[in-house]
Amino acid sequence: MLPHYCTAGRDIWHGVIYLICWDIVECYLPRRVMRQFGLHQPIPDQTLIGNQTALHLIDRHGPANNDWELTHQQYIDIWGARMDTIEVGLPCVDTTHASGDYMQWYRARTVMYISNPSQCPTFLEGYLGDGARADYLMDSMARLYYMSLDNMIEDNTPNSSTWVQISHFASQSLHAVGESTRLDLRPPPVPVYVRHPHQAHDPHRVGGQHGGSR
Repeated sequence: MLPHYCTAGRDIWHGVIYLICWDIVECYLPRRVMRQFGLHQPIPDQTLIGNQTALHLIDRHGPANNDWELTHQQYIDIWGARMDTIEVGLPCVDTTHASGDYMQWYRARTVMYISNPSQCPTFLEGYLGDGARADYLMDSMARLYYMSLDNMIEDNTPNSSTWVQISHFASQSLHAVGESTRLDLRPPPVPVYVRHPHQAHDPHRVGGQHGGSR
């Protein structure tokens, strides 16, 4: 149990507000981490973040005796009305799993594979390093399942039974390895080729690696 002073003011933990310290102004966005509060995680919106670049350019350089209260009055006013900005969410029964709509949004924007699934490095004994390759294969199988469903709808020829067999194979394979939840939503496109880090620069780009021209 946390002591009382740790939970004092917990009403504003869900407040969409600005945190202010002299010249520094940062937006506080609990909507991005609602599962930490036991609530359903929606797709984050763009509230408060439109001016972050300009705010991060502000520092204490410039004329002396700057009145920061006057400079940041609009953000102080939002803090003053913090009880009016409380983010009310829906209770989440299982906080270890996000909703399908959120995961669809998230997977389209995140780095899907932390390591390079096209590489096969040697790992120390007792260490498993094939996570990226396993994820790549599971995503490919889920993609195959949805491709089969799409072709079953479009193909009216006798070959349509082949798509049925392929979809069943992909589904059964994912169920067999405990990855059936990947079928709950359509996966993002799986890259056919994962570029090696040393190939980050495009040799065909005008100006070479540095992008300049002579």
